[in-house]
Amino acid sequence: MGRWSEIQLDNIIVMPATLYYDMEPITEDKLKTTAELWNKVGEITASHGVRLTCHHEFFCGIQSEADIDTFYSHTDPQYVSLFVDTAQHCIAGVDPVALYNRHAHRVSGFHFKDTHHVALGDDHRQRPDSEIMAPTTGKWFYEMGTSQGLVDFESMMTAVRDNGYRGWISVEHDKANKEGGDYSESTAVSRWYASNVLERIYS
Repeated sequence: MGRWSEIQLDNIIVMPATLYYDMEPITEDKLKTTAELWNKVGEITASHGVRLTCHHEFFCGIQSEADIDTFYSHTDPQYVSLFVDTAQHCIAGVDPVALYNRHAHRVSGFHFKDTHHVALGDDHRQRPDSEIMAPTTGKWFYEMGTSQGLVDFESMMTAVRDNGYRGWISVEHDKANKEGGDYSESTAVSRWYASNVLERIYS
């Protein structure tokens, strides 16, 4: 934190556990111990005016609905916040809207991106990188508003409005160039969707 003292930081975003295949079996004791660790780290960052927030990838050791809820039940909301990644939660079989509504009081930010796939079998256990090595899926991430998208962004934006969220929402283009995709096109598609669909919900 001292090294960053001259930089204005709002949040430090971390993946709160190692990769799933290095952490399993996932037990309540492991979740509790991990929570205690991040409580201590969050207390340190808070003393420097910076919020610690946790981002759960689908291949993270803490990625299921039950394990995420257990983890946050053992963390102090004063020191440990949640960063919602809409696609990553969907891939892990978690409804990001329901997750957000349960933990809205401690959400510090969002990655808005879509997916067409839920992880199957051992997709989340692939070494060294499940996003690249999973045998079932060549491309995990898509722009908001695609026809096969699994994320209900209109419900998500409604929940964001209803919970009075006033922070940042970032639109993420994660590996947008796979399978013929293009980052510029992804930006244009997402911008159109944000302007023509989401802004009318929360303006």
